[in-house]
Amino acid sequence: MRKSSSASLSPVPTQVWGLGATLSFSALSFALFLMVGGGVSALSLLLTLPRTANPDQLLASRSTVIAIATLAAGLGGLAAIAGFILLLPGARWRDYLNFYPPSWRSLLIWNGLLIPLLLLQGQIAQRLSQTTDFLVEAYHQSHQTLPLLYLAVVGMAPLFEEVLFRGFMFKGIEQSRFGAPGAIALTSFCWAIVHVQYSTFFMAALFLLGLFLGYARHQTKSVWVPISIHAFNNLLAMIFTVGGA
Repeated sequence: MRKSSSASLSPVPTQVWGLGATLSFSALSFALFLMVGGGVSALSLLLTLPRTANPDQLLASRSTVIAIATLAAGLGGLAAIAGFILLLPGARWRDYLNFYPPSWRSLLIWNGLLIPLLLLQGQIAQRLSQTTDFLVEAYHQSHQTLPLLYLAVVGMAPLFEEVLFRGFMFKGIEQSRFGAPGAIALTSFCWAIVHVQYSTFFMAALFLLGLFLGYARHQTKSVWVPISIHAFNNLLAMIFTVGGA
């Protein structure tokens, strides 16, 4: 591990895990996220579905299970990240993850910049006949539990993913020889490839969005900015999904 230089918004320097430890702990945190999600999904299905469940019942329960599993997995992943940070003597999660409150002006500007990017992506996706089938299917299966799906997709998913990728992982890579450019690129790549539920087109779009999120994190020195952008992006995706359903 090594010590970082003091960030412009950080009142005190904080120790940072080295590159190898950062990548290892990030992988472990995401693995725990997957394990908790898988375990909760299996348990939810066992407890809520009758043994003679028909295909319609299975489909109706799938979205609810995904939402519950995402919420539980996110909490588990966040706890793991906090634990790895606290293993460092004197480390504070607020400084490590850059949980500094941004100005309202910064939030409005950066979230506003997302809109033309999404419009451009939408035009390209329409020309290439690309759709987010995963999100559409989840919506169609969640009419009775739509608020729970919103909480998972717009709340927990952005919070966990940004804390992991633009928070914990970004900090360790930024303080390595790769610096901020490497942190922006590597976290974007890792973030894109974990979204295997999407097509290659949308994974590429996520990589580009990740570059934008990473640059926002670097410029504002606050992880709250990419969290808000990510949540806004998912909210718009849900709204357009509902509108087109």
